[in-house]
Amino acid sequence: MQIVIYILSLLLSGFLYFLFAAYMTVAAGVSNLPIINFLCTILIFGFASWFHFFQPKSGSIILAVLVIVSFVTMPMSLMIDYFDGGDYTPGMIEFMAPLVLSLTILGLIFYRKTEMKNQWTKIILAIIPCSLGLYVGCHFIFKVIF
Repeated sequence: MQIVIYILSLLLSGFLYFLFAAYMTVAAGVSNLPIINFLCTILIFGFASWFHFFQPKSGSIILAVLVIVSFVTMPMSLMIDYFDGGDYTPGMIEFMAPLVLSLTILGLIFYRKTEMKNQWTKIILAIIPCSLGLYVGCHFIFKVIF
């Protein structure tokens, strides 16, 4: 069950990352909510997706909080724009895919029964997202500061 949570959290963070990138190509400015969403996405991808392998309770809580914050910040505002009928009407997939993935992850986090036992599998699954998350996060921070 933890592998499914791992894969779905990587899919969710990748989808939100590319959604952020698509909106930033046409944005005139950036408010705080997309930046918070971007940072939560990087934390989900680089840290929370694998941390629940090693610390099941605290890792699940961190993953759940980051999933909720990342959904509330950007996809929820897209859903409000969709039903508001303003200037821009986003496509339904732009907020439904994160909603479905977020609800699935949250459901699996709180209703899982088994724990992963193999330590080497945990380490191997943690290396790639951790290194990519560190790279993208440090690159973004470096670009913002300098």
